[in-house]
Amino acid sequence: MKIAVITHTLHSRQQHKLYAYAPYVREMNYWFSGFEEVRVVAPVIPKAKNNLPLEYKKSGIQLEEVPAFSLLSFSNILRTFFLLPFIFYKVFRAMQWGDHVHLRCPGNMGLIGCLVQVFFPKKPKTVKYAGNWDPEAQQPFTYKLQKKILSNTFLSRNIRVLVYGEWPGQSKNILPFFTASFSEAEKPVVEKEFNKPFKFLFVGSLVAGKRPKLAIQLIEKLITKKVLVKLEIYGDGVLRKELEEYVVSKNLEPFVIFFGNKKLETVKEAYKKAHFLILASKSEGWPKAVAEAMFFGCIPIVTSVSCVPWMLGAPSVSKEETNIVTLAERGIIIGSKFKVQGSRFKVQSSGFEGAKLLDQLVQDVEALTIDAERKKEMSKAAQQWSQQYTLERFEKGIREILGKQPQNPNQTANTKRPTENQQPLTGKRLPRSFVARNDTTHNPQPTSENRHPITRNPKQLRVLQLIDSLRPGGAERLTVDLANGLAGKVGFSAVCASRIEGGFKKDLKKEVGYIFLNKKSSVDMGAIFRLKKYIKTNKIELLHAHGTSVFMGCIQKILNPKLKLIWHDHYGNRIDNENFTAFLLKICSLFFDGIICVNKELLSWSKEQLFSKKLRYIPNFVSAKYHCKRSNLNVNQKITIVQLANLKTPKNHLVSLKAFKIIVGRTPDCQLVLVGKGYNDVYSEEIKRYIQRENLQDKVFLKGQQTELKSYLKDAHIGILSSDSEGLPISLLEYGLAGLPVVCTNVGDCEKVVGEFGKLVPKNDPKALAAAILSYLDNPEMMKTDAEKFQQQVIDNYSEEVVLSKFLDFYNEISLNA
Repeated sequence: MKIAVITHTLHSRQQHKLYAYAPYVREMNYWFSGFEEVRVVAPVIPKAKNNLPLEYKKSGIQLEEVPAFSLLSFSNILRTFFLLPFIFYKVFRAMQWGDHVHLRCPGNMGLIGCLVQVFFPKKPKTVKYAGNWDPEAQQPFTYKLQKKILSNTFLSRNIRVLVYGEWPGQSKNILPFFTASFSEAEKPVVEKEFNKPFKFLFVGSLVAGKRPKLAIQLIEKLITKKVLVKLEIYGDGVLRKELEEYVVSKNLEPFVIFFGNKKLETVKEAYKKAHFLILASKSEGWPKAVAEAMFFGCIPIVTSVSCVPWMLGAPSVSKEETNIVTLAERGIIIGSKFKVQGSRFKVQSSGFEGAKLLDQLVQDVEALTIDAERKKEMSKAAQQWSQQYTLERFEKGIREILGKQPQNPNQTANTKRPTENQQPLTGKRLPRSFVARNDTTHNPQPTSENRHPITRNPKQLRVLQLIDSLRPGGAERLTVDLANGLAGKVGFSAVCASRIEGGFKKDLKKEVGYIFLNKKSSVDMGAIFRLKKYIKTNKIELLHAHGTSVFMGCIQKILNPKLKLIWHDHYGNRIDNENFTAFLLKICSLFFDGIICVNKELLSWSKEQLFSKKLRYIPNFVSAKYHCKRSNLNVNQKITIVQLANLKTPKNHLVSLKAFKIIVGRTPDCQLVLVGKGYNDVYSEEIKRYIQRENLQDKVFLKGQQTELKSYLKDAHIGILSSDSEGLPISLLEYGLAGLPVVCTNVGDCEKVVGEFGKLVPKNDPKALAAAILSYLDNPEMMKTDAEKFQQQVIDNYSEEVVLSKFLDFYNEISLNA
């Protein structure tokens, strides 16, 4: 069985382990115990912000990363507008995958889960609503919306919603539940002794919503009344510095101590020694700190929010109470104005009345410290009530909710089929005892441990390469060579040029399918549906999108969720550019089934910045048609230096030209051939002006866009690159297969490709580039030896035969990934 969890809880990966907020993880460990496979859809942060994260007990949890989002500012709303479709898609796919769906509410992710679950009326679902379920509570609109959706039995079917407390007038799928922190074995066996000084605790985040300052002010007032008290504060938050300054300004350092975040074991020892707990929260669901403190006999002083009046045993009266402080059976309720009818209650107000409330609270607490008998009765009542809700009962309740029998903890958690006595999840109200039903053990379902590896015949694959144009360029060349190489090895290989056709179109083999979309704008509906029809007609199952064509790929993925989408990143300068395109890629990566990167730097960038889990480094390769057998590289004839690179800024041709100017000063009988498309832009004009200004017109030749490169390579002596950034330049591989020695800048994967068989120089350094070229011209034997070794290096590691198998392996892995 598989469970899909939708949660807003921040997760982090540390040393290949998955961590999240400790109380959440402790609870989820119980939910996961009866499932073989777990998939969690949640926002992820690089490192846990919480000081006390906890690792999940269950191994092999699949984490579907989504970006965190909010609606608290205009910029956040704008960002969320772009994010929502992708998050909805991730949640939808997770719900499709799971046999059971579990939502964590309230929260932004919970809201999306509430909306998406409507489309799965037959799938068993549970919701843990950890907030205040009070129908009359003042809450954000999104919280109220979640409650309305979950309470609607038409929209929310086959679902059980677990809420804190029992509320009147609820639909049949709303079930009262609880949470727990301690086991039966941890119950204290002795009554609490109330010796002076009276110890107060505050346990929680130091944020405005928890009102920690009221706890300090209470201690301050009690001290002025000569009551011996002490306050220990466990927790951290944005208000800590302000609170510490307040304590110093009031000379309260001996009486108020800040401990920060501590593990539960440390806080448990504090509960054992404390007498009171104060928590004046504006809103709560099940205030865990209150229940924990009561477990060890602490008397709680808490605001009347959510199920607090029920927890503290508020007086059973039918009329409205107007006291601002009420002594209940098991504690003190602050801001009390509520109705209580039997076990049901209705909080009507938990507002504060400033100094009047604080004075009343101080008066009642002071009176309680004097009344020894009342203190002991209240402490004992609190302890007895809280100790009903142990981890054992909590686990039994969860298993009852899921329709599962507790298993031997030493036994592997195998999936069990329902028996005659074990009812499926239907949304019926459970008995309050949460008694687990019996079931019988059946054979386990297949797991990752007992399944045999699955492989697939590549001939069954149907692959479409998607790229913006087929004009000469590195990514375009790779696309065409890849499609040609796959022809005959897969069931169907095709290419789609979305915006512009080009010279490489004629290089496509006749058995390779082809479609041109003639896309005119960013969102061209005609082009989108032409491609959708082509994919459907040709039964394409794997769309391999190169570069910026991935945006069209994502649209196709949305239209056809079963389509597998791979993005191929060729852009070497991406890691230095945190621009809007990078932001859009992060969003689009929610749709990626896999990512291919042409070098290790891009792979690292994708792992850190994008959400896809399947990433693979696959180098570029070069077609065998560029292979040349050279008997010699005659440096006694006119020397030809060739550079294959379109006239674009990252290629930095000016460095090549400046280096060539130095070379001409020493070796006049040479020429520089620049092969690549010019764009009639400022960059191209700057290159032309430099050539004219330095009188190099008869030595530097701009050949423009060319599709047949072999003749240029065959006539050359040295191949160069002067780029500021690269991925893995195909022109470098073309030089190597053509038998040319190479000199290039040390960027991208150039060092890995060239190794010891070429010259590497720093980027943007014309003198270094010129010196490296001249060193070859001065040493023809070294030039010949390096050229031969580099050619063999390319054949051994970057030939079509070697690299194509890596693509097929990755395709196979992606196509089999459910």
